[in-house]
Amino acid sequence: MLALLLFMSACSPNRAAYRGESLTERESGINVTSDADGNIISVSSNRNHFSLILPYSDKWDFSWKEGYLLIGSAGPVNVVLRATVTEDSPVAHLKMLREMLIRPGAVAGLESARLVKHRGDIVLVTVVDGARATDSETLEGVKQLNVFSVRKWKNILYRLNISTPFIKGKGEKELRSEILDYATAGFSASYMRDHKSSDDDSIGVDSLWRRGTGRRN
Repeated sequence: MLALLLFMSACSPNRAAYRGESLTERESGINVTSDADGNIISVSSNRNHFSLILPYSDKWDFSWKEGYLLIGSAGPVNVVLRATVTEDSPVAHLKMLREMLIRPGAVAGLESARLVKHRGDIVLVTVVDGARATDSETLEGVKQLNVFSVRKWKNILYRLNISTPFIKGKGEKELRSEILDYATAGFSASYMRDHKSSDDDSIGVDSLWRRGTGRRN
């Protein structure tokens, strides 16, 4: 599927693995830490000024390379964060991306591609049918949810894609809401821009998540 293929093709020797203990990767400026209860993690970069709130797992694997600020995977959840220089607005970029994805043959198994509003943000939500995408009956009934969200700082556009599979009708609504929260309230491109110390990796993960979503986890 699209996000999985992006993840596989984007892997590089620059890697970090989160195994339950807070980590700081000095060369890339990437920091990973969890909230007090171990329900969510924060992934941030002092150098590239992004921060993400993601579902907790002690098996997150991350990598990065030119054009890809972060590529991550933990079980069924995949994350791809890219950056580009453009004059496009966030909504214009998402509209352009949607037009690209719905072209005939662009994405195998694409069922839907819609711009939706969530917590004040416009995001692009796509659903891919697993069996049609892979031409495999073993994935009958399996779908893949992809949420694309965008942040803009000056002329730098950050595009996040969070994807995960689901079974139609089995917790779909709750999963969609959770992933939308991560892609909106959990996504910032303003991390540490005004901070003087590049060594401070504390961002108050739990309070940040509560302010954005009203959730404890």
